[in-house]
Amino acid sequence: MVETGVERNNGLLKAYAKLNLYLAVGPKRDDSFHELLTLFQTISLYDELFVEDRPIPGVLFDSDANLKWSPENTIYRACELFEQLTGNRLYLRIFLRKRIPSGGGLGGGSSDAATILSFLASKYRVDAKAIYEISKKIGSDVPFFLKGGTAIGKGRGEILEYLKGLSEYRVSLIFPNVSVQTAYAYKLLDERGTKKILDDGNVYKLYEAFLEKNYNRIRELSKNDFEKVVSEAFPEIKGKYVEAIESLKEDAIMVRMSGSGSTLFMLYPPESKNGEYSFLPAIGGKNDDL
Repeated sequence: MVETGVERNNGLLKAYAKLNLYLAVGPKRDDSFHELLTLFQTISLYDELFVEDRPIPGVLFDSDANLKWSPENTIYRACELFEQLTGNRLYLRIFLRKRIPSGGGLGGGSSDAATILSFLASKYRVDAKAIYEISKKIGSDVPFFLKGGTAIGKGRGEILEYLKGLSEYRVSLIFPNVSVQTAYAYKLLDERGTKKILDDGNVYKLYEAFLEKNYNRIRELSKNDFEKVVSEAFPEIKGKYVEAIESLKEDAIMVRMSGSGSTLFMLYPPESKNGEYSFLPAIGGKNDDL
């Protein structure tokens, strides 16, 4: 049975956001995906999903974000694929309360899908490997959210190496008033050119720097290949980045963009009193590989 890692409270599920502490993008592959090398980290910002049984077959969905129940909705895809690939018919009512901004590079949609899959895996006793295979069909970073915590992602992000959890570093988030579509961000990067070979040495060195609380080394090694091209294409992001640098608190470690944008984050040490959010461990405290 899958280690679901879903927090439940009378049908309440929490779908946590992620940061990319390191994100390098390689060339486009034959399948049109890009090679990635990233260091994922879940944080304490979350969407809420209220799930309950209903007597009528099918899924009744609603959201405070006016999301349609269609293939563009990651929860729709999770439920549809679960039914198709496991043979289980769903009788559910789902309400989504969005807290993670869409198009912000925090993985909200992917986390929502993974959280529903974990719930269904537990409810219908479906094994972890089957759920992992379903998650890959929904999105590249959906598999990561099945456990969360700290992990290095390779391939298109679905090949995961879960690591010992990092201390509870503190984080402030900055939300420029703009949504960045991932496909467009990749287009910008392709026009600029991507590296032919991704060297994973630095991502492991960065992880060690976090463990050692070597803040200068963290600043030196952390990167996001999308940051420059996306901020140049969106003045709103560039403006917020400049403002963040100019207003850094004394104990701030760095400012970085997460994913393909648009969210920026300020990173603080674990002992800092700054930062509204914190790093989270893997679900159930386990960081073993899927």
